[in-house]
Amino acid sequence: MAVNPPREPGRIRRYLREHTFVRHVLTLMSGTAVAQVLPMITTPIITRLFTATEYGSWAVVMSVASAVIPLAALRYDLAILLVEDRRRATQLVWLCSWINAGVAITTTLVMIALAPWVADLYELDRSASSWLYAVGLIIWAFGQMAIFTYWLTRNQRFSLISRNKIYQSVTVAGTQVGLGLGGIGVFGLIAGTLLGQLSALTNLWRKGGIPERVPLTKTDAKSLLKEFRKMPLLNGPNAVVDSIRLQGINLLIGAVATTAVLGQFTAAWALVQAPAALVSSALAQVFFQRLASTKPGHMFAMVRKSLLITMSIAIVPFMLIYFLAPPLLPLLLGGGDKWANAALFASALTPWLYMNFSTSPISNLFVVAQRQEILLGFAVVYMAVPLSIIWFNRTDMVATIQMVSWAMAGLLACFCVIALLVARSYDSRAPNELV
Repeated sequence: MAVNPPREPGRIRRYLREHTFVRHVLTLMSGTAVAQVLPMITTPIITRLFTATEYGSWAVVMSVASAVIPLAALRYDLAILLVEDRRRATQLVWLCSWINAGVAITTTLVMIALAPWVADLYELDRSASSWLYAVGLIIWAFGQMAIFTYWLTRNQRFSLISRNKIYQSVTVAGTQVGLGLGGIGVFGLIAGTLLGQLSALTNLWRKGGIPERVPLTKTDAKSLLKEFRKMPLLNGPNAVVDSIRLQGINLLIGAVATTAVLGQFTAAWALVQAPAALVSSALAQVFFQRLASTKPGHMFAMVRKSLLITMSIAIVPFMLIYFLAPPLLPLLLGGGDKWANAALFASALTPWLYMNFSTSPISNLFVVAQRQEILLGFAVVYMAVPLSIIWFNRTDMVATIQMVSWAMAGLLACFCVIALLVARSYDSRAPNELV
């Protein structure tokens, strides 16, 4: 009896098998797609369950936490991808975990003193202000997730990262809608966000996504801290500046306007960023791993190709958002004028978010090329411009955000040029290293 030979894999399957970079990006995108689609589906429900003021109060609490989250491991977590020896990489994961716990505890002690002042400044109700005392726990959960995600990226376990994003998104959306139906106000928004992180960490533990514990002596810790001291010294300031910019924009809008206006801005940011995050976060994660292994002589071509691809695939979706958000978004969020400003904010933000999407995959180039000082200089300007515009233009916040958006898009265009110059400089090392 003749046995039919096995069929040759299809063209797409064969292509993905031969091109691991594309396969990894698509794997992460699949999880990111579901993780982004779920909030978009539940947003029309959430905007009917919570007011703009409650949404803004949630943004204040999360902005305070998010200002510290990038520094939770003092940037040593970036080095997890760079350590060649697996045992030392595992030690670094647990060293970062100890640092994260210390930062979370310190933040909790600081917030005991600052929470009443923050609550008064933004006129937070008791439900929201009580969460200011739990900011340290929020920081720990997000920081630990970032540490373990770098570990999984190092080991190219992109499928687990993708599935875990879905798990987290389902938990957050389900909890927020469920608690919102109970009519408990902003507590439901914040509790859902925290529970999503904690459940995702539990899921990683169940799925074997957390590395084994290895002995970590004081000598080992000192050696790792010394070897990668450039991470906090050079990347730390960048993270501080970025946190001041990102969270400062939110907190400044809430301070010079109202928490209701901040709620409208936050809703717009989340909705417009969703299609961008669908691709850019996956590209950035995989591209960082590729950048870390790229030899001098090939970096410029890789960076140029990345920019051309991302700018090309993003232009049509962002043009549609720019023109269609004002008439369609209010209907999606609940009808009437309740969320009208959110639609105007969404349209205003598109130039900035388009360029942010296009440049996100190459943002880690400066870490790999050891040129963090250039990134820091750019980050300072990138921080000062939007905060200055908002501070000096308080009357019409929609017009102000439009001004901020175009200014930031122009700065990111300059960032592209700087990145290409750094990549060319990195490639110039090739002849010496090949000798």
